[in-house]
Amino acid sequence: MDSTSRSWTPFVLMALVVAAALMSSATPSPLYVDYQEAWGTSGAMITVVYAVYALAVLVPLLLLGRLSDAIGRRPVVITGLVLLVLSMAGLAAAPSVAWLIAARVVQGLGVGLVTGSAAA
Repeated sequence: MDSTSRSWTPFVLMALVVAAALMSSATPSPLYVDYQEAWGTSGAMITVVYAVYALAVLVPLLLLGRLSDAIGRRPVVITGLVLLVLSMAGLAAAPSVAWLIAARVVQGLGVGLVTGSAAA
């Protein structure tokens, strides 16, 4: 492996991690209509599920931006990925809208950590 290909490896890896994080945030969206019908929830409550994600992404971006400078990018990205895995499990096993909201908050925190540290 020459030095040119090694210098691209971290960039490509981080681009794939960010792409996976952003794709994971859109994955459950088509299921919300099914959840709404199955649980008899309102459209407003499904909107809340969407909204908490946006607010949760802002928390690490605004408040934890320097965390990757303090402890390193790798631990922050790994923590974000673990949160994304936990959120996907929570979304898959959600028995109610409250679980969807909690999983979306965890997902937003994970995406915020991954994208914030990747941008640095």
